[in-house]
Amino acid sequence: MTTSQGGFFVRWVPFVDEVFGHESIAIECATGLADSVRRLAAVTSGNRILKWSDTTMSGFISEQYVYLLRQTTVSSGGFRLRFVGRFEADESTGGARLIGRFSFPWSAIAIFLVGFIVSITWLINTAALALFASGVAVDVGYAAATLVGVLGLLFVTRASGARDRRWILRRVEDALTTEVENPG
Repeated sequence: MTTSQGGFFVRWVPFVDEVFGHESIAIECATGLADSVRRLAAVTSGNRILKWSDTTMSGFISEQYVYLLRQTTVSSGGFRLRFVGRFEADESTGGARLIGRFSFPWSAIAIFLVGFIVSITWLINTAALALFASGVAVDVGYAAATLVGVLGLLFVTRASGARDRRWILRRVEDALTTEVENPG
């Protein structure tokens, strides 16, 4: 990747993070690296959706890569907020830290951006046609409704993403920050 391409993407990432509500986090673990990985893996293992109201956390957990997603019966993972991160060992304390970020998949972001661009283009095109070429103004309403629909879907997705973030974060913090009693 050339510098100019990298510069373009680097400039737009903060905008995308702000619009979609992405957030970076760091969680200090109460135990060492291996035990923290084991404890987080235990939270996600064996989860089954057995009835309509069940919610579970699925994902992949290792020292180098952590991927967590909230699973429910009614919604798919395509527009769900997920956590992607890794564990870091803290040599000075012998503990560990989970660092990463909550974000939507790039496929969902691309769908929103394409929908937004298409609806804005359609709205501008039909408005110009209605104003300058005495065209039919009915298409302006359809274009505006499409734009409102895309923005409404973004609002709903962001709201459910905030709920997913709180749910995943609560379970991760419960698994990693709870002190283990020493039975000796």
